[in-house]
Amino acid sequence: MKDFFAFESIRDKEGNVVCYHISVVGTIEAEGVPHLRSDIGTSQDQKMSFGKITVHGLDRKIGILARETDSQTYYHSHDELDTVNVISFAAREKHADEVAELSEGDRVLLEGRAYLRSRPTSAHKELTITVTSVFLLGHQRAPKPHRMNSGLVPQAD
Repeated sequence: MKDFFAFESIRDKEGNVVCYHISVVGTIEAEGVPHLRSDIGTSQDQKMSFGKITVHGLDRKIGILARETDSQTYYHSHDELDTVNVISFAAREKHADEVAELSEGDRVLLEGRAYLRSRPTSAHKELTITVTSVFLLGHQRAPKPHRMNSGLVPQAD
């Protein structure tokens, strides 16, 4: 299954953007494994999970939303073969436990609202996702080692 990113702007009667709804399919990589905090809120008794999802090859779609909101993703890189965007996400209360169970290599579908977080070291805000639903799609398999058949290797005379 390929990575996927889509967003929809939710507008009021006057046509002003109220929020953006985001759907993304990607992979949880080592640096993005979610962690759970249970000391959030005024009473220090609310739960929240924080993590990062990695998306390959969708720079154009993500870039449209980033330009519209004058924001950037947590991490972005590109070369002639691939583009990589790492997007931060957070899940509250009922979804916090589900998200905290995700591990490295999990393929997930996240849906939620865009949230723009201020970053002190950057002129742009960071585009993050407040998760409203999470679906585990599978686990990315480790690539098989490439083995050469000795019959195909040129032999010395």
